Parts: sequence; structure tokens; C-alpha cells
Amino acid sequence: MSSVCVAEWVLPENGTIEPTLARRLEGALEGLAGARSHAPLASFLDLRPTRRWGDITPSLAEVPAARAAAAATLVYLDRVQVGEALRRARIERWSESETLRVDAATARHLELFQAHPGGEPSHTLWYHLNACMTSPGGRRLRAWLERPILDLAELERRHAAVQTWLDAGMARASFRAALRGLPDLERLAGRLACARATPRDLSDGCRASPPRSPTLRPRARRRALPWPVSRSSSRCSRAPWSTSPRRSRAMGA
Repeated sequence: MSSVCVAEWVLPENGTIEPTLARRLEGALEGLAGARSHAPLASFLDLRPTRRWGDITPSLAEVPAARAAAAATLVYLDRVQVGEALRRARIERWSESETLRVDAATARHLELFQAHPGGEPSHTLWYHLNACMTSPGGRRLRAWLERPILDLAELERRHAAVQTWLDAGMARASFRAALRGLPDLERLAGRLACARATPRDLSDGCRASPPRSPTLRPRARRRALPWPVSRSSSRCSRAPWSTSPRRSRAMGA
């Protein structure tokens, strides 16, 4: 679990599970970042995943622990968001055999994202790699660095695509300029799915997006450039581990 960046943990309420299991759970989470929220034990057996995600629950049935976690998460999110959360979800199974494990302690020691106490942001790898023009691009790049893949063929394919963008200097500059100021459509889509988007959210998204969004992919195609985000690259665990700032600046949309 230490190789995954978690913002919040949903745990069974105190006193509802056996003391031995409670101690094991506490030990597994010791030292890990993230807030802790508690949910009734019955929420881990809730049938909401089946009712809400009927077409994708067979993949959950193969991993009972994952199904229980998904059920408790849905119950918790429904309560805090006062509505049906995650009405459309995509479930992915991450395998430690496909990625290089970088736990929180290793990331701290190597100053990948956060400098040591008293240090400067410029001491971190993230400071030098993150030249993304959009918030979703920054989140994607960080997720890639947190879970670097081990598949050599995929790495070579990615690096070839990055090299193509590096060689097309003018086209890359034009593409980046078109992305400048683009709203966070990923977050907006999430707020819309939860029915929590405000009129201002919709106004900002509609005003900034239409003039540019439809032109980005054709612009890349006209120059025979690889589209930065493909179906296979949408997974956090399928990304290149590259320590070259030039490469990261090219692929950071």
C-alpha cells in the first residue's frame, strides 16, 4: 500500500472488528500519509457496487477484499457528497509485477516530490520535470512517476513518441500554447458526475474549452505527431520512467 498515494483511508469503525485484525490493520497503515475516516462494518457488505456498476462488478467478484472496499467507499462518498457518487466508474487492477515499487519512504529519501526539511523545491525531481500546461497533465505525470512501468516494449514506444514531439519543436510550442489556460476538464467532469458543479464551473469550462479543444487532436494529426494521451496511456501504471527533463517537458501536456 505504501506504493500508492492515498489521500484518505476508509476504515471499519473502532471496536467492530477483532482486536487482532485491528492491530494488523493499524500496523499496515502506520507511517502512511492520508486522512482516516471510519465507516460502519455493514457498509463493507453493501450491495451498491452491484446495483450501480452492474456491468463491471464481475471483476470485483474475483477479489472479495476489493469488492468490500468499493462498497464501503461508495457508502462513505454517498454520505459526504449527499447523492450518488461514482455513478460511472472504471475499475483497474494494478499489479506490482508490472511496475517498479516506489514507496513513500523511498520517495522522501530521493526527494522525488518533496524536499527534505529545510530544503528548497528546486531540490526535488518533480520541480525539474513538471512543465505541464494543464492540471490533468500534471496529475498524470505525477502518477506515472509514482508507478513507473517495467515493460521494455512499452517504454520504447513511449520514448519514441516523446522523441517525435521533441523533434517537432515549432509544432510542440504551438500545441502547448493552445493548451495554456485550458480549464481542468477532468475535475469538472467529476463535479458534473456528482451533480455538484456550480454555474460558475460550467461557465468557465464552456467559455474556455470549445474554441480550442476540438482543434488539438487535428493539429497533432496534420503534423503526424503522436497524440499525447492514448487509450493505453490512460492507466497510471503504464508510463515511462525517464529522468530526462527534456523528455518530461515534451510529454507533459
